[in-house]
Amino acid sequence: MVFKLHFCHSASLHFTAKVQLKNHRLSRRYVKSSMKNEEIQIELDKRNPNQKALLLLSYGHQLTVMSRESYEFKGAGVTNPRLLRDANEILHRVFQALTELQLQSEKSFSLSGVSHWISCEEKSGSIVQTSNQAFSMALQKCKIT
Repeated sequence: MVFKLHFCHSASLHFTAKVQLKNHRLSRRYVKSSMKNEEIQIELDKRNPNQKALLLLSYGHQLTVMSRESYEFKGAGVTNPRLLRDANEILHRVFQALTELQLQSEKSFSLSGVSHWISCEEKSGSIVQTSNQAFSMALQKCKIT
C-alpha cells in the first residue's frame, strides 16, 4: 500500500494520508486483463435496464475515485491532465447513456457506444488501466444472479 502524506498545518501534527488505488494490492485482484469492447458490451447486454444503470453508476463512481490521482490533494495543481481529460470524456458518454436508459429512449446512440469508451481500446496511458480496473470493480459490486 502506498501512502502520500500531506501536512495541513506546520504548527500541528495533523496529516492526511491519501491511498493511491493503482498501487494497492487489494484493488489489483479485480483486474484480470484488459476487457475488450465486445466483452464490455456483452456484460451490458445481459442486464435489464435497471441493472445496466446500476453497473454504469458504479463504474462512474469507481472511475472518479481512481482518477483522483490526477490532481494534487488539497492543492490547485493537476498532475496528470491526460487522465483527468480522458476520465471526463468517458463520464460524459456514461451520463448520456444513463439518460437514455432513464428516458427509455428509442435512440440509444450513447448506450450502444459506451462500451467503446469504457474499454479505451484506442487510448494509451494510465486511463486504460484505470478504466478497466474501475469497470472490473463495478462488475464485482453489481454481480447478477
